Amino acid sequence: FTTLLYTIKFEVLSTMALITNLLVFSTLMLQSVRSQKPTIVVTPSLDVGPIKWGTDVTIECTWEVPAYSWGSPSPPAGDLQVDGESIWRHPQYAEMIKAYDSSLRVYAQDDSLNGLLTISIKDISKADEHSFQCIVPRGGVSAAVDMSVSLPGPPVAVDDLKADSPGYNISDITLTWSLESNLRASNIITRIDVTVLQAEAYAEGGWWNWITQGDGDLTVIHEEELPADAVTYSYKAPGAGVYYFKVTPHNDFRLVSHVNGSLHYL
Repeated sequence: FTTLLYTIKFEVLSTMALITNLLVFSTLMLQSVRSQKPTIVVTPSLDVGPIKWGTDVTIECTWEVPAYSWGSPSPPAGDLQVDGESIWRHPQYAEMIKAYDSSLRVYAQDDSLNGLLTISIKDISKADEHSFQCIVPRGGVSAAVDMSVSLPGPPVAVDDLKADSPGYNISDITLTWSLESNLRASNIITRIDVTVLQAEAYAEGGWWNWITQGDGDLTVIHEEELPADAVTYSYKAPGAGVYYFKVTPHNDFRLVSHVNGSLHYL
């Protein structure tokens, strides 16, 4: 009787242990499913404030891919939502994303089999200020990240602006300058404008008139747009006169605080 009772108790305990193990296994499976919820990471981080205009930005969606077994569905493909619409259909990004061309401003690297989707956005601007969110079918949706981009500061005046010519009464004038202050401050420059002005007092009455009356009005006689990295410019004066030159850096967002001018006369 004692032996029989022991056997019954053992079988009951073994059955309880089996049930417990099944419960633990089921719980782990549920936790695995829950852990597939994607996360979104933006580099550089927005935690320290808006991202600087012109910066290259990376958006990463990561999620846990469940272990594959025979007969189970294929791992889900991740997607990046832009204001609630797939980036593959978004009017601003779709064409570039579908090209899978890393030389374009926006480029996707899809490694959904390993739970990773990477979107690269080069030269970010105010036009990229959207709400971004990762989504994975059967996996959930990440937190939303609102992109914020700071406008670049205005460029400062060029340095060491000089006007020179090979000799007296020669109409070929060469301007030179430096962008050192702007480079040091990491200011964005998109173009440089050169303006040539002529003193009307000289044009109307010659040297003596200019000496006794001053410049009078300054008339713009030539304007030209140069590339953002230009540091020299050549100008052929139309004749004798007093000429002023202005070199103005721009970034198309804010006006330069001031410009440098250079006087040259023939």
